[in-house]
Amino acid sequence: MTTETKQELLAYGAEVRCFLALSSEVTGRMRDAGFIRYSAADHPPASALAFVYGEPIMRGSSPTMPALPQSVTVSTRYLAARVFLGPTISDGLPLEGRRLLGGCGEEHVTDSNGCAACWACFMGAVVSGKFCG
Repeated sequence: MTTETKQELLAYGAEVRCFLALSSEVTGRMRDAGFIRYSAADHPPASALAFVYGEPIMRGSSPTMPALPQSVTVSTRYLAARVFLGPTISDGLPLEGRRLLGGCGEEHVTDSNGCAACWACFMGAVVSGKFCG
């Protein structure tokens, strides 16, 4: 019997607070550095911009942040690269252990929250606007 060390699949998130007039410049610089902008649910888009780095990372590491105007404030955090696969309506059965098809086209086994760790599914949710941080 082998014991496999499971490492959590992580994404690197950055929230950039800036004046509306700087938002396109900030978005361009972040995009050039490999970040993807997404719509976060917890703040208005005019005051804060939410990004996630386009590659998975390991805890303790971080991608290089681009040079940004001095008036902006950046906060970063690690995000678990997990997506909810369902079901959306309770059928009374436990969510853990279900084999469900992800947006990537492959079958995943869900955790106790109905989620699965898959980078392709996670990035699909970010790009499509279904991920809200």
